[in-house]
Amino acid sequence: MVNKNRQDLIEYICNQLDGYTNEQIDKMSDHLLDDMLCLAMSGRPVHLTNLGQLKQVEKTARVGRNPKTGDLHTIRARKRIVFSFVKKLRKKEI
Repeated sequence: MVNKNRQDLIEYICNQLDGYTNEQIDKMSDHLLDDMLCLAMSGRPVHLTNLGQLKQVEKTARVGRNPKTGDLHTIRARKRIVFSFVKKLRKKEI
């Protein structure tokens, strides 16, 4: 398994594109991710062609259990941002 963090991706992109610094690529990625998250949080799904979809889903309230004590607690309803890959990538075997 290979772990990549944001800085690894920024350095990779910077090496692929001449004329940009790491700071410039970092700012561009900030703006891109902020824009996509704002759209998704407003309820509008963001479709990335041939990659996937970023959208907001509503989780219903449910009962959860503290594994240490066994006490039951209500987990409140909440909204989450989720990303799902297109079927072509989900079914791809490595």
